[in-house]
Amino acid sequence: MTADNASMEVKLRLRAYYLWEADGCPEGRLSEYWKKAQSMLDDEATIWAPVDEATAAGTLLTKRPHDPRLKHGTAPETGDSHMRSDASGKKS
Repeated sequence: MTADNASMEVKLRLRAYYLWEADGCPEGRLSEYWKKAQSMLDDEATIWAPVDEATAAGTLLTKRPHDPRLKHGTAPETGDSHMRSDASGKKS
């Protein structure tokens, strides 16, 4: 048994135990709690599964945070942040 397998078995045993204990320690339902714990751990593993670099890079390039200060198709202004434009477009 590898260290990863041993670690997963410990997590599975603990999760099943905590679920069983939370339900009042009912007798004769070991397999129910074991299956429930396994399902929960499988779901968690899927959520945190590693993403390959190409997929991650593509996501970063295509999904940019929305900046309401920007008009569609424009780039952010550069320069000193303390300089503001008035209605005529002049810098103050």
